[in-house]
Amino acid sequence: MLTNWASAGLGPDLFWDQTFATFNAAMLGAAKRRRDDYAHVIAGAWWGEFFAHEKKVKPLAEYLPKPPLSEDEEMAEREAGSRKVLAMFRSIAASDNNNMTIRRVKRDG
Repeated sequence: MLTNWASAGLGPDLFWDQTFATFNAAMLGAAKRRRDDYAHVIAGAWWGEFFAHEKKVKPLAEYLPKPPLSEDEEMAEREAGSRKVLAMFRSIAASDNNNMTIRRVKRDG
């Protein structure tokens, strides 16, 4: 067990403080980290091959994940989504084949 612990990159001095549950959790976490590392290596190889065959490469920002939204941007996005859902329900309510009523409900607080 200590060999597995050390091969996961964990210090042997911490091994002796582990229970079976914490040992298993650490080993599962180490295995997940290895799988994630492998997936990143494969993704890097795939992107390298992709870019090698591109005739014209787009700006880097188009390939990178978008940065997280600020609180104001997130609230605006949620509000826009809520408005779309409300418009959809109003459209359904306005059709002839339903008996749906939409009303505003005040919440406490």
